Amino acid sequence: MARPARILPKVFPPLSDEHDGWFSERRSPSDNAALHFQMVPIAGQRFVTIQVDGEACVVSSRNPVVADVAGGDTGFVPTANNRVVLTPPGAPFPFIVRVGGRRVGRTQIVVSDMSGAQLGVVDISVKSEIRQTYRLWALKDTKRRTTRTNQQMVSIMNAVAAIYKAQANVTLQQVGGPEELLIKGDLGDPIVSPSLLVPTAAVAIKFQNKATANFDMVSTWNLQIAVGKSNDLLGVCLVGDYKPGQTLQETSTYAHELCHAFGNGGHVTSPQLMMSGDGSDSFQMTRLDMDTINPTGLRA
Repeated sequence: MARPARILPKVFPPLSDEHDGWFSERRSPSDNAALHFQMVPIAGQRFVTIQVDGEACVVSSRNPVVADVAGGDTGFVPTANNRVVLTPPGAPFPFIVRVGGRRVGRTQIVVSDMSGAQLGVVDISVKSEIRQTYRLWALKDTKRRTTRTNQQMVSIMNAVAAIYKAQANVTLQQVGGPEELLIKGDLGDPIVSPSLLVPTAAVAIKFQNKATANFDMVSTWNLQIAVGKSNDLLGVCLVGDYKPGQTLQETSTYAHELCHAFGNGGHVTSPQLMMSGDGSDSFQMTRLDMDTINPTGLRA
């Protein structure tokens, strides 16, 4: 028996580099209808997959001035009436529909049956590019230095930059080369008071007389009862170095702490999201993360 056409959610491994600004969630575990959200960069594109079984359906944009749709049979060229009709073959078939970002704002991509009844919807935020800068620091005291090399810190933040660009259309640019940040005295191992170290590091950075960056990413050694600590007012993020072979997990912590520095002060209770509070690692941003990091495109 045929079932109505439906939107297929995108599913990525938590630490995949393929996350593209898609986020699906349910209001409750018993809710069968997931809420879908997709960030689309201005003048860019993203893709939505529609499973069609038995009956044709129509995919359209509520506001094609903000985002238009196009089907693969047109070579992903938008149609004049901005409606894509998907006609299934004999068996269920997934169709790919392109969503193009035309103007910064909010709209919805709607899947309807041929009578006009809504079958599914994707909230769309078309975002302009936001540019932010960061500087890398290697923490050092009178007895020890972070084990992270300058090359490792650069590589990690290059990966973080790719994550932020793909999911929130934020371009992160490094200012200068990595620098050593000397704190005179013995901070201990583990560092006992990470919260106190953040303002201490901010003052030490200020006295370096370097060109100002929006964010200062400080690689440390072990932090007591934490793997990272940040302050959005100071723009300083501390990240403890991990054991060898855990680069992806450390990259997730850098991305997590940077999101705090952008102003997202809370954690989510669901596991394996970028801002999960249970310690699980992921590059998956939520809709709130994307809108906090890049507040453009909040309304149609």
